[in-house]
Amino acid sequence: MVKALRFFSIRGLERRYFLLAIYYSAIARILVLFVPFRKYSFWLGKYGIETVEQAILQTEKIKVISIAIHRASRVTPWRYKCLEQAMVAKKLLNKNKLPSTIYFGVRKENAKMEAHAWIRCGDIFVTGGRNRSAFTVVSWFS
Repeated sequence: MVKALRFFSIRGLERRYFLLAIYYSAIARILVLFVPFRKYSFWLGKYGIETVEQAILQTEKIKVISIAIHRASRVTPWRYKCLEQAMVAKKLLNKNKLPSTIYFGVRKENAKMEAHAWIRCGDIFVTGGRNRSAFTVVSWFS
């Protein structure tokens, strides 16, 4: 009951992006599980091209998208980690005609390879940007 009240207490735009984030996260998860990366990489944009790191006027919309993705990650029953979050953010930003770059990085820690994905729109990191400096960028899509 509390979650339902909280859901209806947020603004309509945030609610819309929250529901879209859940919907696209399910699609992203299915793609990650069952489809080779080369087959769905078109969803991420053009390989090796980076957008300009300049201030974008629609920062409020970018922040709403980021918050919606974070909220959705707490309620989905499936895995909704950095890769799926970045894919969803890319889709939502593309729907709003906001240029963005998705980055893939790796690092080796304790003889174990770790991977991470994050997305930048203008000078704002929408998802996964907090610990990006610990990873070496190996590819990016715009």
